[in-house]
Amino acid sequence: MKFKIKGNTIRFIVIGIILVLLSYQIYQYVKPVDTIFIKGAPFSFRRDVRKALNVEIFPNEEILYDLFSNYKIKNVTILFKPGTPETNALYQLQTIEIVYKLTRYDNLMRSVFRSKIHFNAEPIDTYDNITREDTILKIILVPPEFSNQTRVTGGGNRIWIYGKTDKGFDFAVMKAILSVMNVTTLEGFV
Repeated sequence: MKFKIKGNTIRFIVIGIILVLLSYQIYQYVKPVDTIFIKGAPFSFRRDVRKALNVEIFPNEEILYDLFSNYKIKNVTILFKPGTPETNALYQLQTIEIVYKLTRYDNLMRSVFRSKIHFNAEPIDTYDNITREDTILKIILVPPEFSNQTRVTGGGNRIWIYGKTDKGFDFAVMKAILSVMNVTTLEGFV
């Protein structure tokens, strides 16, 4: 029994295979990325890391990494201004994410020359006059209730995380965490 395959059939099969492979490649490029790997350890996020990497950071990408990895830093204090019950719940969620991920990151990256960083959170009455302290890195959370922008700003042992919306605030917190971990692109981390 012999099978005859026409030229059109071969072309149709080849084009079908090419389209399937191309579709898979496009999907791999645009699918949400919610987990990155640092030294083989997974760090999972609730939202797409690609979108978080698009949040504006001022003055540059490296500032947060430099602030966190400063050997003088012994404590990270998360500052928040109490607000509505929804805002307070958002603070809790973001604080847990910051502390959990940065503690894991610190444990992975700590050398014999650096002591363990301790975390705590404190309420504040106002965002004015938050002072700089040499051994404390202050992370100031500014949620949608108090912000009209989505961005991250660093300098003077302070990291300001602003969110215009709940989703934007989540992305800004992710951007701050990723920048502290020195993740500025997904290349080599997924």
